[in-house]
Amino acid sequence: PSDPKLVQRYVLAVFYYSTNGDSWDQCSQNDATCGDNAPFFLDEISEILILEQGNLTGTIPSALGNLAKLETLDLDFNQMTGTIPVELLTSASQLEVLDLNSNGFTGTLPTEMGLLPNLHFLQLHANSFTGTIPTEMSNVSTLGFAEFFNNTLTGTMPSGVCDLFVTGVLNLLAADCFPNPDTGVVELECTCCTSCSNFKQREYHEYESLVNLVKKRDSEH
Repeated sequence: PSDPKLVQRYVLAVFYYSTNGDSWDQCSQNDATCGDNAPFFLDEISEILILEQGNLTGTIPSALGNLAKLETLDLDFNQMTGTIPVELLTSASQLEVLDLNSNGFTGTLPTEMGLLPNLHFLQLHANSFTGTIPTEMSNVSTLGFAEFFNNTLTGTMPSGVCDLFVTGVLNLLAADCFPNPDTGVVELECTCCTSCSNFKQREYHEYESLVNLVKKRDSEH
């Protein structure tokens, strides 16, 4: 349908059933029962979907790719599984914030992540992603903040991502670039990372204040 409101209703219905919506707690914006966890908000100008720290289960439906104006997808600190749908990455050209950390996501990072021309804030840490960081990430010239640590990613950080420091765009880059304490092997080579973790670390506090500042700034735009 051409009506964006109908598209939103369809996508949210699919999202509800994909994340076991029957277990959701009913909550509305500015409702005290929400606590500090912000519910999602959608309008015709910009589309923001925030459902963090909500104990969500299930997967990210590919139908989210129908939200052509989606700017923020924040699902961190839940119990979601599955992979990042390619349909989301190929359609959400306005996506600026992709925040999926602290879940149970699996699979490899799609090469289509390099198709997000406006992506600025990326948090994928504390999941179970495998494989390498795609070289196509070098095409995201707007990337200012990226965290990949506490996964099982291997290989080498693409040189094009490191080059974003030279242009002054990238401010923080974190990955599992410390030696694995069991093997002594560095699983992910990253000579430009501002911070390194390793596979055994499940708590991460460095740069916490910077993370909050960046998220606050993005929420104001």
